[in-house]
Amino acid sequence: RRLIRTDAQNNETIRASLLLGMDDPDENTRNPMNSKDINATSFRQIHTALTQELNFKAGPVWSKSTILSYLKESSQKPEKKDLGYIQEFTKEYVHNGKKLNFVIRLFFGPTGINEKSTTFHYLFKDALENHSVMNYDGHSGLGGHLDLSSLEYQESFTINPSNQYQIYYFNSCSSYTYYNSMYFARKITEKDPLGSKNLDIFNNGLATMFNVMTQTSLTVVQAIDSWLT
Repeated sequence: RRLIRTDAQNNETIRASLLLGMDDPDENTRNPMNSKDINATSFRQIHTALTQELNFKAGPVWSKSTILSYLKESSQKPEKKDLGYIQEFTKEYVHNGKKLNFVIRLFFGPTGINEKSTTFHYLFKDALENHSVMNYDGHSGLGGHLDLSSLEYQESFTINPSNQYQIYYFNSCSSYTYYNSMYFARKITEKDPLGSKNLDIFNNGLATMFNVMTQTSLTVVQAIDSWLT
């Protein structure tokens, strides 16, 4: 219940981001529907599971102009070929007698701290600040790829996570070692010294193969769908 957000019109929504980082950012195409990148396979499998098994409705793929508009505050000005691939999926439920939308944003592209990852960085910031669920699938970068201070320095922005309840899943190698306490600390503010109670983090303790990421990443989505159905 704490995952649900209610807007000014009393509409209820759960928003989740599934952010898939490329195994090899030197792969020419950023389109996961025809890319040979290992994690593009995960994207296609998740896409199929959402639309054919869980009955989500697929929205349009974000155009390059839409992504560039989304990145209008960025000073990095990424080239169009490096923007990545974004698509959203929606499913409507009736929960406690009211309509509720479960919206999932699916991204594929480079996510490394030293790669051309501006799109991912802004989507990641948006997920931490505005979404109920953030799921990252990709390389840990030995703790560098998702280090909050490094991201903020590189993009010249500040990440202020939502003060509401969230779930983060860092589906990457040894993420328990890297992506743990710094994220709990960000939920704590002067106005909310107990803010870390509004966050649950799932991590991996050991090295993680890309070919198992599909099922592990879908676990939270399936659990929410089962609860709402």
